[in-house]
Amino acid sequence: MYKKRLPIEKLLRTIKQHLGLQEYQSTKIKTQLHHAAAVLFTYSNIVFLQKKKKYKTPEEALRAAKIKKALFFDLCNSSKSLIQSNISAIRSLITAEVLEFHEALLLHVQESHT
Repeated sequence: MYKKRLPIEKLLRTIKQHLGLQEYQSTKIKTQLHHAAAVLFTYSNIVFLQKKKKYKTPEEALRAAKIKKALFFDLCNSSKSLIQSNISAIRSLITAEVLEFHEALLLHVQESHT
């Protein structure tokens, strides 16, 4: 009997401790059900990752996913600052080219009127 209950106990422990099943503070049944469904869906994705990457436990797969998420956000933040600095450089180049074109156009107009 205990062998059959053990996977269920592990599931409940994981979704309560790591996936926030008990953290939702709503009094509406519908939103509670949506939250529970989202938590169970997340757990199923974690188990899929566990099987795919051959992790020993869902918790190990969850830790790996959190590390990847943190690395992804770090990469996004560094890419964002790189993109922003490149945008500033591109704006400077475009502004310089537009000014040069504007000056050349003014000279051309002035020459054509003289």
